[in-house]
Amino acid sequence: MAPPAVAAESGIGESLVRPVIRRLEVGGLLRRLSRMGGMRSEQNYQLSPSAEWAALVTLGKALAASGKPERAARHARTRCSVGE
Repeated sequence: MAPPAVAAESGIGESLVRPVIRRLEVGGLLRRLSRMGGMRSEQNYQLSPSAEWAALVTLGKALAASGKPERAARHARTRCSVGE
């Protein structure tokens, strides 16, 4: 799925979606696919299923259920970064 499609489906701005997708790619959770229509076509990604992805999904569900995902996300950003 391409960043604009993720942004449209989630209701989150593309300016926020793109850096997250990039971090997931750097972390090995997403794999960049070849562009099908040349350099100006959408950049699509494929999920790389792993234990890390399952843990990320579990964390996302817990944050959503907590009712305070913004606060938890801010906390997570200050505690870790991809690639460490």
